[in-house]
Amino acid sequence: VWNDCDTVFIVREVSVVMPPIALFTVPASVQSCNQAQVQVENTSSNVQSYQWFFPGGNPVSSTAFAPLVTYTTSGSYPVVLIASNPMASDTLTQTVEVSILTFPVANWTYNDLPGGTSVAFQFTGADAVLYSWDFGDGSPLSMEANPVHTFPSGNGTYQVRLQVINTCGASVLEQV
Repeated sequence: VWNDCDTVFIVREVSVVMPPIALFTVPASVQSCNQAQVQVENTSSNVQSYQWFFPGGNPVSSTAFAPLVTYTTSGSYPVVLIASNPMASDTLTQTVEVSILTFPVANWTYNDLPGGTSVAFQFTGADAVLYSWDFGDGSPLSMEANPVHTFPSGNGTYQVRLQVINTCGASVLEQV
């Protein structure tokens, strides 16, 4: 301000705080053996504090910038972020689909077929993707789930081995 006699001025600091914007990404779906880990990618802006909630996860909540969450059960889980600054808060919720895969189980039964040398094998295990049957008689391996095998003629005892595989591992069962 000024006039003919003098000039006066005042300097004041002005603080401008933009409202927070909660923004993050998580995978839409995750598959894993035993437990699944989900890494949050935080892209929020104008935020001074974070409050995360992970129902069904470990940890259940966090104040970290970009937490890592572990799930041990298959399901659909919400991921909630409340982003805050002195002016306001903003909330965003997203969902992650978790599939916990199981270890395969090798198990089988068999039935003698008419004629005396052929046997029908039936896979009775669980969660197998690949099968490898060794009939113990020197014949090539079978990769079928439920093979029919013809053993050499005559009496004999054979060690039959089934190995099953999935993305979590392998399981073997041998029976005479």
